[in-house]
Amino acid sequence: MPNSIPPNQKRLALTHACSYYPLEISYFKSTLDSKLLSLLWSKYWVNTLSSNPWLAVRSLLVSAVNLFVLPTRIESSSPTKSWT
Repeated sequence: MPNSIPPNQKRLALTHACSYYPLEISYFKSTLDSKLLSLLWSKYWVNTLSSNPWLAVRSLLVSAVNLFVLPTRIESSSPTKSWT
């Protein structure tokens, strides 16, 4: 993987590393935002509670098993010595 940050920028960042400071973060929520979030929550809260993150990546897990586990099992089940 090629280095994407030029050396002069790395040097500059390291020079000023101690001078960085955290910025204050503020949030704004209007009454319309509150009403909209409340409606969305009341409509989708059951889906949120009943969702399973494993179902979202099921196809990825199945393909990983097919790529790595099954060929290993096939190779290990084939005879390595010939009994003559």
